[in-house]
Amino acid sequence: MRLVILLLLTTATALNAQTLPPLRMGTQQVEIVYASAQEAANAKLSFASVYDNRDWAFSARWDDTQANSTNMHDHMVKYGLKGTFYLTQPDEKRKLGVEWAKALQAGGCSIGGHSVTHPNFATLKPAEIYWQVLANKIEWEDLLDTPLNSFAFAYGQFKSPDNPVILQASSEALQRAGYLHSVYSDFEKSNPYLGPGEISTGNQIVPGDKVVEAEAFQGNLDKIVTKWPEAYAKTSRCIFLGVHAWQAGEEWTKLDAVFEALAHKPNWWYCSQNEWAAYARQVVQSRLEATGEGATRRYVVTRPLAGEVGSAVPLTCVVSGATVQSVKVDGQTLAADKRGDLVVLNLPPTGALPLKIGHLDSPAEGVQGECADFPGLKLSLVPDPAAGKLTLACTAPAEAALTNVNVTFRLPLAYAPGVFTRDFAPLEAGKTQTVELALPAARPEPVWAEGQQYFVAQVDFTTPGGPGRVWVTRQMP
Repeated sequence: MRLVILLLLTTATALNAQTLPPLRMGTQQVEIVYASAQEAANAKLSFASVYDNRDWAFSARWDDTQANSTNMHDHMVKYGLKGTFYLTQPDEKRKLGVEWAKALQAGGCSIGGHSVTHPNFATLKPAEIYWQVLANKIEWEDLLDTPLNSFAFAYGQFKSPDNPVILQASSEALQRAGYLHSVYSDFEKSNPYLGPGEISTGNQIVPGDKVVEAEAFQGNLDKIVTKWPEAYAKTSRCIFLGVHAWQAGEEWTKLDAVFEALAHKPNWWYCSQNEWAAYARQVVQSRLEATGEGATRRYVVTRPLAGEVGSAVPLTCVVSGATVQSVKVDGQTLAADKRGDLVVLNLPPTGALPLKIGHLDSPAEGVQGECADFPGLKLSLVPDPAAGKLTLACTAPAEAALTNVNVTFRLPLAYAPGVFTRDFAPLEAGKTQTVELALPAARPEPVWAEGQQYFVAQVDFTTPGGPGRVWVTRQMP
């Protein structure tokens, strides 16, 4: 008898996958041998809400392109803590550019988006909100060759009581830019413009931006992990501290004491916000199909690619109700960590992150431009709103073919819907392919059409040297 089971594993929130933006998915073949046929039949699998089946994820959030972030970084990593630094555009005059940002990534930390110029979104038109969000992401991905997936709104502003369109524009801007996470839990809660599980968040506790108040900090932490853990877990299984690295003098000593007390909790996963965002989205969107008979079960795990979620984070699968004898993933033996009545499996990521990321601002005349990060690779992005189409042309380098070519069109907020994916056939060396997208209907309200419209194509591919990404942009009146 052949057993076929389809398991859709999600968070506690019911998920309609159709509400989520499209992500490229990969598959893994997992084979588990149980102690007996009966135990195989009794086995139950679920995805852990936190990596490695820990109780909590713990991270940090520090805003703005400011020099004191270097001190904050060094004090955190000394105690094994990780976090994310949310940056605006580089400040080259103060030497806060690419090398400085790379140093902030050391020790497992990461960079997040914080807008280009730090405006109050409540004062902007939708087109400007979208550009602030996506252009900031593109610039730092290009400079650091690292995907960004987490965002912090400047001044914490993403809505206006006098202008409901601000919340809609802020929500759609993050979704269309490919962000998976916001540090503001109020943004995620009861937001009618976000699908279930689309944007993850966390529970923030503040040690003090200038004056460190350790006792108050510990009291707020106790509320989460001791007094009302399940209530806070409904918001998120991630705890993080922040917000600004404005400490000086003796405040660093007090902050060190806070950090030391937070370190080395055996039931916590210490991660960056980007890692948490990637893990949380995998749990929401992954699924598993089981087949087999006797003591052996074979599972097909379908989950987002690492490049789509922005971090190469494993996905934790928990087995209960059965004794596991052995596990293989895609033919390779995987350690099965027995913990009491459970077995914890940390499935390696699917796919790989881009090794290099470039940016090309498409020439206005539509002639293909060459991407500096990928010599010989030429692209153009030509919007034609009057004809209702958007055209991307891609020419492979003369010496190298491109495979696994995928384009994600990210349209201005004037159009709805705004995210579309297309696959190219393998692109032979020196050859050109063109893909054309029929633009959806423009929104009828004039506010969406005001300002410059930002057309973007995210082109992912594999070269002989490994995976790459190029952002192709075009801003039009």
